[in-house]
Amino acid sequence: MMPTRRQLGIVPIIAAAALTPGTAAAQAPRVLNIGVNRVSVGAEPAFDGGIHQAKVVGEMFENLLDVDYVTPGRFKPVLAERWSRVDGRTVDFHLRRGVTFHNGDELTAEDVAFTFGPERLLNADAPTRGELGRHMGPIERVEAVDRYTARAVMRGDNPVIEALFTQRPAAIINRRAYLAAGSFEAWMRASVGTGPYRLRELTPGRHVILDLHGAYWGAKPHFERLVFQVIPEVSTRISGVIAGSLDIAADIPVDQLRRVQGRREARAVGGPVNNMRAIYLSRRDNPLMRDVALRRALGLAIDRQRITRALWGGHPSVPEGMQWPTMGAMRITDRDWPHAATFDPDEARRQLATSAYRGEALNWTLMNNYYINEVATAEALVEMWRAVGINVRLTVVENRAQVNTAPLDIRNTSMDYDGFPDPFPILGQFGRGGFVSSIHRWWQNDEVDRLGDEMMGSTDPAVRKAAWRRILRIIEWDDPAVFALHTTAAFHIARSDLTWTPANSEWPMMQLATARR
Repeated sequence: MMPTRRQLGIVPIIAAAALTPGTAAAQAPRVLNIGVNRVSVGAEPAFDGGIHQAKVVGEMFENLLDVDYVTPGRFKPVLAERWSRVDGRTVDFHLRRGVTFHNGDELTAEDVAFTFGPERLLNADAPTRGELGRHMGPIERVEAVDRYTARAVMRGDNPVIEALFTQRPAAIINRRAYLAAGSFEAWMRASVGTGPYRLRELTPGRHVILDLHGAYWGAKPHFERLVFQVIPEVSTRISGVIAGSLDIAADIPVDQLRRVQGRREARAVGGPVNNMRAIYLSRRDNPLMRDVALRRALGLAIDRQRITRALWGGHPSVPEGMQWPTMGAMRITDRDWPHAATFDPDEARRQLATSAYRGEALNWTLMNNYYINEVATAEALVEMWRAVGINVRLTVVENRAQVNTAPLDIRNTSMDYDGFPDPFPILGQFGRGGFVSSIHRWWQNDEVDRLGDEMMGSTDPAVRKAAWRRILRIIEWDDPAVFALHTTAAFHIARSDLTWTPANSEWPMMQLATARR
């Protein structure tokens, strides 16, 4: 017998939310039920950089333009029907007319200007400035030229202005709703965008419910309601799809996809996404981690191919260190140093022998499978490090606050690259004002700060590539800050009668507005 909803632990909140007294069941909205491992505490697109957040806010908010995932390195219009360069530091965005926010307001250039204004984003103490808002650092201001034209002005000449506006913190919000909320915490629970779905209910730790935005300017979605239900256990999410109480089970490890092989009810979907898993190295808390040779040894000891074969069935690839294929002419292909994905255990031992390290325990605290296969990957890395003589103490916790307050030598991360034809996202981590270098102060390098300013302030390809080459060598070898593990794949299980193809991006990743039954 198939398990019931109650046996699966899936609470039937959909029926309760869908029907009001006197409403016939036949009139209930078409609902798409998605099982996820967690949801965020709010729906502000620039607040939480987690992939769990992208699933929800990607259906609620839109950007002025987006990366063209069919032709990487190019951009496509969304809320801006066209855009034009005024000069090396200025772009005018010409808005699509007749776009309506979830609260009924028409989208205007005042909303665009406010989205990037000091109250929300650009001031150093703005509430979204931290984890995601740092990417908007090159923007000096955004202003309304007229009702349907917004002008973005950078702090200096900038070759990648368009790419900045495709990122998650650049999603456009409603000015009136933000100010009416009264506080940022209240806004997080009542966020208003222009996307195909609007927020109905958000209960942290339990579920998020989105309703169809009836006045949406684009193609009308098939489903009238999306329910993201928190079901931490992978096996329970899969069973929910097989039993019919869920339509989609999100974020499924590769080894669990076999549960639906040959079944009529469900199928596996997904594949590679524009993201890589990586490891930060922190020298903030432990003097030992200031030793360059020790940090080099940590990277050289990792057999990335073995990890992808054992835990991912070979689906993700091992990247060219901290680079990605869509970087085009900016890619460094003739390194004269071992890059951040090189496996050489003998060289790791030689580096270790020249270091001050004498077997002390290094600290690594991580969340319980925040990323797919996170714990299994960490356990494999600990064994690989032990094989060359490095002792790493692994601690698994349940929430990010516990990670942030623990002694830190090693830290898990993932990095989106979303088809960008440029390495500028790296500077959002390690350059001046970056997440690693300034927000958390795990690692900082004066030369990288200077070269990052040079790279982002020049439109000369030769100058920019020379600066990037030196930055790459510093963060991978001369003063190691990070090493790549593998590219990322995202797999889900969906009902067989559901027509749906997720994006190869983490923003927006689910594209549930395209799903049909």
